[in-house]
Amino acid sequence: MARPSSWLYVWVLLAATVGGLLFTPLARRFATRLGVVDEPAGHKTHLEAVSLLGGLGIYAGAFAAAWTLAGGARNELKGFFLAGLVILVFGVQDDITPMDPWVKLAAQVSVGLVLVGFGVQVRLTDVGWLDVALSVAWVVAVVNAFNFQDNMNGLAAGLAAVASGGLFVLAVTEQQYLVAVLSAGVAGGALGFLPSNYPRARVFMGDAGSMFLGFVLAFLGIRLRFLDRAQSTTFLIPVLLLGVPLFDAALVIVSRLRRGISVAQGGADHTSHRLVHLGLHARDAVAALWGVQLLLCLGAIAIARLGRAADWTVIGLAAALALAALFWLEREPATTHLPRGLNRDEAA
Repeated sequence: MARPSSWLYVWVLLAATVGGLLFTPLARRFATRLGVVDEPAGHKTHLEAVSLLGGLGIYAGAFAAAWTLAGGARNELKGFFLAGLVILVFGVQDDITPMDPWVKLAAQVSVGLVLVGFGVQVRLTDVGWLDVALSVAWVVAVVNAFNFQDNMNGLAAGLAAVASGGLFVLAVTEQQYLVAVLSAGVAGGALGFLPSNYPRARVFMGDAGSMFLGFVLAFLGIRLRFLDRAQSTTFLIPVLLLGVPLFDAALVIVSRLRRGISVAQGGADHTSHRLVHLGLHARDAVAALWGVQLLLCLGAIAIARLGRAADWTVIGLAAALALAALFWLEREPATTHLPRGLNRDEAA
């Protein structure tokens, strides 16, 4: 697309933020009337029923941004609309009546295939089927990683806002204007949702919000391209931009497999919960993870802008720290419960 006016970014960010601020309370009332609420039970730590479907406000903000591009929509943007609607419908259905994990996985795979069908896929190899498989695996991984982050007030939305900010900076500098506009919309939608969810939650985003956020960020990660740089390192930039959610997903999967627990089972064994067990207040744990994600985004920008000398230095440092953190946090006792009233865990 042609280079848009700088004011377009501002208006998209403001419109998405206002949309999130307005639609989130409406979604809350809608969910309450339908009885779509999250009751305190099991490993969940909130003290009273809280409405779900808050993610509809984020959806409204992100799609408001997408509609600003609809006039000159490319084929891949049509795929974004279709796949985004599919993941939202499945998310809403799961919030109303929890689905079998395999059904959710099938939905996520189908969304990845829809994007591939509209030309949105990674191109790391010269083997067509392998690139398709990598594309679908990336979508499934990011969708589930963000679904996992809906475990403490403000965590998923804050991480999405930070990651979208990093995507926006890189997209503008690389003249990837479609990615820049959508990133501004996602950031605005997440920021508009936050006041209703952090520090005290009056509404939860639910799977409708967390899976949709993961889908949009997976789409943007694929669409972010660096035409003048080798793919040997730039393909890892989206991994850094979404580093905290992907790290947490890896930690939870490794931990649950080691303990013989189903990966799909909820529990208080996420990175945020382990930080609380180490002595941080829940709000501080969430803010700390936002800060780590910001540092990772700065590292991604460094790789993109400072040249080859910084590439493997930043990647190697990030990988070493992630591995050390995984071993360290896994040594902390992983539990299935936190004290009541501390915060919410709805991890899948």
